[in-house]
Amino acid sequence: MKKALRASAAFSLAALLTISPLMSPVAAAYAVNSVRSVNITSDAASADGGVASRDEGPADGDMTVEQSLPVDVDEAADEDFGADASLVEPQAESTDSSFQYIYIGYPNLISGADQVVAFATPNDSDTIASATLNYVSANGVQGAVNASAQAVNSAAFTFGSKLDLNTYFLTSITYVLQGDDAEHEIDLSDRDYSFAVVESSANSEGTSVYYADGEGNAVEAQSIKQALECADSPDGISTYAARSARKNVRVIALDAGHGGTDPGAQGNGKSEADLTWKIVAACKNKLEAYGFKVVLAREQSGGYSGNDYLYRVQRCVSQGAQAFVSFHINSGSPVAHGAEVYAPTANEYDYTQVSVELANKVMNNLASMGLSYRGVFQMEVGDEFAVIRCAREQGIPGILIEHGFISNAGDVLNYFSDEGCRRLGEADADAIIAQFPKSTWLDYSSVFDANYYLSHYPDVAKATAGNSDLALDHFINYGMSEGRRGSATFDVQSYFNEYPDLRAAFGFDLVKYYEHYVTAGKAEGRHGTGCSKIEGYATTINGVDYSSVYDPSFYLSNNKDIRNAFSKRSPAGVVMIDDAAVLRHFVSCGMAEGRRGIESFDVLSYYNRYPDLRRAFGANLTALYGHYLSSGRTEGRIATGCDSLAGAVVSLGGTDYSPVYDFHFYTSNNGDVLNAFTAVKGGLRFVDDAAVLRHFVSCGMAEGRRGIESFDVLSYYNRYPDLRRAFGANLTALYGHYLSSGRTEGRIATGCDSLAGAVVSLGGTDYSPVYDFHFYTSNNGDVLNAFTAVKGGLRFVDDAAVLRHFVSCGMAEGRRGSESFDVYGYRNRYTDLRKAFGLNLKSYYVHYLNCGIKEGRNGVSMTGYEGLIMSPAYSTYLDAANQFTKTVGAKGFPSAVYTDRGASNIRDFCRILYEEAQSEGVSPEVLYGQVMKETGYLKFGNLVQPDQCNFGGLGATGAGNPGYSFGSVREGLRAQVQHLKAYGSTKPLVNPCIDARFKYVSRGCAPRTIDLNGKWAVPGVGYGESIDAIAKEVIG
Repeated sequence: MKKALRASAAFSLAALLTISPLMSPVAAAYAVNSVRSVNITSDAASADGGVASRDEGPADGDMTVEQSLPVDVDEAADEDFGADASLVEPQAESTDSSFQYIYIGYPNLISGADQVVAFATPNDSDTIASATLNYVSANGVQGAVNASAQAVNSAAFTFGSKLDLNTYFLTSITYVLQGDDAEHEIDLSDRDYSFAVVESSANSEGTSVYYADGEGNAVEAQSIKQALECADSPDGISTYAARSARKNVRVIALDAGHGGTDPGAQGNGKSEADLTWKIVAACKNKLEAYGFKVVLAREQSGGYSGNDYLYRVQRCVSQGAQAFVSFHINSGSPVAHGAEVYAPTANEYDYTQVSVELANKVMNNLASMGLSYRGVFQMEVGDEFAVIRCAREQGIPGILIEHGFISNAGDVLNYFSDEGCRRLGEADADAIIAQFPKSTWLDYSSVFDANYYLSHYPDVAKATAGNSDLALDHFINYGMSEGRRGSATFDVQSYFNEYPDLRAAFGFDLVKYYEHYVTAGKAEGRHGTGCSKIEGYATTINGVDYSSVYDPSFYLSNNKDIRNAFSKRSPAGVVMIDDAAVLRHFVSCGMAEGRRGIESFDVLSYYNRYPDLRRAFGANLTALYGHYLSSGRTEGRIATGCDSLAGAVVSLGGTDYSPVYDFHFYTSNNGDVLNAFTAVKGGLRFVDDAAVLRHFVSCGMAEGRRGIESFDVLSYYNRYPDLRRAFGANLTALYGHYLSSGRTEGRIATGCDSLAGAVVSLGGTDYSPVYDFHFYTSNNGDVLNAFTAVKGGLRFVDDAAVLRHFVSCGMAEGRRGSESFDVYGYRNRYTDLRKAFGLNLKSYYVHYLNCGIKEGRNGVSMTGYEGLIMSPAYSTYLDAANQFTKTVGAKGFPSAVYTDRGASNIRDFCRILYEEAQSEGVSPEVLYGQVMKETGYLKFGNLVQPDQCNFGGLGATGAGNPGYSFGSVREGLRAQVQHLKAYGSTKPLVNPCIDARFKYVSRGCAPRTIDLNGKWAVPGVGYGESIDAIAKEVIG
């Protein structure tokens, strides 16, 4: 089942990668198939497919041929072909990883081209809804790209055509699954998933595929198939051998086509199985004489089934085969003749390219013997001979040779005798030797000991069944690149650490360190072990020694991103750091970014401590580093320990601003200014103190910003009326006055939060009896706001303008100017004044100033009931209800009439009465007294009837005209309140007008109850006095 799941993952990736023309060639390179499995019959199918000559038509009718599988057949099942159940080990359960594989299409991406990155989630049952890939360049520039395609649990990202030349590291992948709103994240920041954008002349071949091993480490695989298998394997070793096909290939598999129950093609008295065995035997002898180890795919005789060709490659690989050659004889029409060789389509992998190269060498050798040159044919993925496909799937070079036609008498006569077969086999051997000469073989004994290797790596011992040759093959093809230790006498980590020249030459290519030791290092006397830390870190570049500002160990330990960018951990745990690249980064980027390179030099401290350097270099950090290297160190300058800026400039244009300006105070209280003139580099904040002072002088003073604890411009303004008269709210002038005169005059510049000495005289008149600045502004916010300049959050009030407003507008509007004089109280209290001035409120103010004070008149507010229609309540509605009950008894209220009209008892009636009176500012006691006066305590009896809810006789003018009727107690009382307000005030109504006679009243003509005599009631003698008497009873 596990194998089936991984096949589905491969299928989803195949679908994914073939979505666009850019990606489909990559899919083909991996030969991921997507068809169902079928049973293959074994009767008479030839290993070479029995394909006839390409120019001679089909094979003879009696010849059974292996046809290519139909498109609806599942070739994915070919993985299982020939896998006898007894030979197949159970699949290991998958390790707990956050992904199955990460695929990078182009480790070296040509500038201007698009990169392809793909990944698969851990579960094949997942369906990705969306995904985002995050990456960062070696110099810290971050980027993100959304998935360009999804297929089941795989997603692909296409991007990169606009990326600069650099190295880019994948940092994370986030994705959301269908039916699951949660965001999942794959953290890649501590693993090496990278690619480089290079010039077009650079080699961009190859791909990178990674899987997560049992510890979550990134392991580079040779293919997606291997990544999937390794992701399933707890020991992290693949059974798929996409190995190096050019180096140390010393084990050759020779496959004598057919055999056993399958004799192959027959013709001219010959049998294909016999001929291929003779050719293989000759080839084997010559190869072994040269030094190759030869593995045979079959013996001369044996019980091989008709479909045994499906298992031969796997059998040979299990014995260590590194290349596979299948020997066949062609068959077709009698005139078809000559040799042809088949190879897989070449892609970016060595094993396919080497297959093509080997096929051409074989073809050339056979042609030189006189066989007709029919050519080398590269078979497309999905349309291959089984042995070629199986070799490709095992990741080794594989070819199939047709040595002539058994159906052609000439080929039989010239090449298929015993001597001819020997010559053919030796020609094939010569081609193999030419492809894999001893010059590509190395003696690994100085770095490899099979017993050591197998005992230290149980995963290898298990995978190779303890076979020494297979162990060496694994070491060469995988172990060295993974950094595995092959013997007690050589540790590649130590070799990497000890020799800077090798690091400079080989970088992270671990294989070259092993090979160097084998070919030169040991002879040079270099040490293979014993160095646990990197030695000889690079600190000099272009003749400049940076060691006084740069310590590689410090820089790497304090800059994790740099360590990740320029270091790599091999699957076997070898830690490699490109120290030259780290130094280059420090010089080209790190200094400019403000990164600290050593404990003894802090560029921010250097900047903060020395004003002359700030003036010379500003926040050019590279220049600051350079100054210390060239001069500062020899001058004995201190480069650490100064966390805040020292010696901040306080003079500008010849003026010393220190009495009103302190850099630290100003910046700590004005964060916007600090941020505006701060350059942030590498998380460090470099403040331009000269620019901060310029801001204070050109803007800050005018804006009212406080520059120092000892000078507060608002206090200075508030305290001194002469300065207000001279400069108004020109704050720059106030600062300037203090600098030029105020300080020497001993003026105080703090501690005055409210305005002092406010002006009270205007045009020779002293308004202080009726005007107090603080009272007037606190009770008239609109006036205060109108004459207040707000600067820097401070409020500068123009007291002279406020007084002018009071005199020219406020008195006429009836605004109260002080606690000691209330114009309405003054007017209401004196009838003679009302007759003299009427509604001209300003005249009351003027009279009080000119005469009233001298006459001893009272100008204060009325604090008790004085018969004013417009006045606050001096009682509650319960007091009124009690007065009613006391006067007419508990049963005196006509509940039968008013229950349906909103008042079922006297308390409800009085509550409504008080609410309506107070809503318009009318005295509720006056209203109550008038209601009871007009209705005889709700008994009525005249023209107006109780059910009219008309409690003031509104509109009742005589017999036949009983006045207005209202729908409820509240409505009737509201109309009466509005009519009273019309007499007592000029202010507008609060509620909509329902008093039909409101417009006929001369507004404000009767401010007191006694003024209603002869107006509300005619002749009205004692009318107002009667109301007052009732009101006073309520108040008690």
